Amino acid sequence: GDQRWVPKKLAFATIGVFVALNYEKITSLLWIRSTKEDTNMTKEDILHRVSKSHLTELTDGKLLAADYIPIGTELVEIPRKMMIWDLDVVRHAFIREELFQTRLVGNIDTAERRMALMSAYMALLRNEVITPIFDAHVSVVKMLPLYEEYAGFHPVLIDLSRLEQALGGTHSPGYQQIISTREQMHSEYNEFARVSKLFARQVSIEEYLSFRIAVQSRAFHVSEITKSEALEEGPTIQKEKEYYRQTIEIDFDEYAIAIMP
Repeated sequence: GDQRWVPKKLAFATIGVFVALNYEKITSLLWIRSTKEDTNMTKEDILHRVSKSHLTELTDGKLLAADYIPIGTELVEIPRKMMIWDLDVVRHAFIREELFQTRLVGNIDTAERRMALMSAYMALLRNEVITPIFDAHVSVVKMLPLYEEYAGFHPVLIDLSRLEQALGGTHSPGYQQIISTREQMHSEYNEFARVSKLFARQVSIEEYLSFRIAVQSRAFHVSEITKSEALEEGPTIQKEKEYYRQTIEIDFDEYAIAIMP
């Protein structure tokens, strides 16, 4: 949601662990988005492990640093089930049957192409069109902002005249970059809708854009997919990687992309 509280020198490790990278006092570490929908998820599911010696929990759901935090201190661990990986997405039957034929960004392996597939999966989950790979994925997507929440301020969605005024004209680099991003996201939806009429009926462009923006702002790289990610009754992880490399030209030997709530 609100990204203003994020400390500039706080980084995500590749397994979803928050690590303090400096000695500065972090005044607002984590904000948990509330949701009106009934879910089985508790705060403990999100804050799987918290270093109590360094953090103090407040009544409004924030965690404050109680003392200066040494470099390398592990603060919060996000369980795997609370993350959505692009690997989860390409394993889903709907994505395979309906969207594998899309020609996104030349059908080469890019972060944008992976995030587009993730956004489609999440929009379908939100609209209860498909069942999740992990049950907790439903709770994750219900935590994310809706289109109406983004529409009033996000540069990809606001009126072009406001954007032009704010960025100093249509020839400014910032304006050109935002227009390029806006066109790319629209073209992704159009390609999904072209290939899958079912997707087009179940997900509006506004719904897709809200998740695409959410993924864009939250995605991070996972540098290694270990054997533990293999399906219980399926091929080895190496054979599965080879399948995706051949069918959709996504190379999971290079990296995976994940998001957290």
